[in-house]
Amino acid sequence: MQAKQSGSWSKGRAVLPKKNSRLALDMMQKLSHQLRAAENRIADLKAEVAAYQERADRVEQWLHRVYTEIEINFFSKALSGSA
Repeated sequence: MQAKQSGSWSKGRAVLPKKNSRLALDMMQKLSHQLRAAENRIADLKAEVAAYQERADRVEQWLHRVYTEIEINFFSKALSGSA
């Protein structure tokens, strides 16, 4: 009778590592999916940042051009008219 109990006990011990292994694999797959999603989101955000940076650069160039034109057309005329 003792051998029978120890035999079923060892079968129970064999099931536990399989269950843990399956749970670990499921968790690894879930985390892997989350990591891929996060990496894709990061790539999207980097592209968005680059687009906004390019837009900001163009606006800065435009503002510089407007400033220069105002300086040339208004301030230089005002100074030469008062001299």
